[in-house]
Amino acid sequence: MDVPRVPIAEVKFDPEAGPNGNYIYQGDLFTGTAYSLFKEGHLRSEQRFREGLLWGLTQEWYKNGTLYHEAHFFRDVIHGTRKEWHENGQMSEFSECRFGIVLESRVWDEKGHVIKQFDRTLDDPAWAMIARQEVTHHHELPVIEGTQQTQ
Repeated sequence: MDVPRVPIAEVKFDPEAGPNGNYIYQGDLFTGTAYSLFKEGHLRSEQRFREGLLWGLTQEWYKNGTLYHEAHFFRDVIHGTRKEWHENGQMSEFSECRFGIVLESRVWDEKGHVIKQFDRTLDDPAWAMIARQEVTHHHELPVIEGTQQTQ
């Protein structure tokens, strides 16, 4: 079965379609890619969905074609990396997340100097919640680059 690629305007958010709401296309939970374009016709954004939820890579671009933002989603929350760039191409933000919980993050200015940094400590109680989520969702978790999933 071909996965549809449709304009984002055709994908509607329905707060009644699931426990937290879901994205609907032509009356069904949307699985596929939704995109938007700048007025000039070139790509502005792409989001991937599965069963009505953001699931997979999302990306946004500046008008000049430079990548502005990308993030990996699992069941509608950031799971994996989230990155942003300044319009000059210099990375502006980086976060590593699990089930929407930020594990580490960095923010840079346009010249590449770190201006903000966060690292979750190993004694943080959020790790227990992450471990519970990994057990619950281990059969459907995406492989995250540079990590080994708990089985």
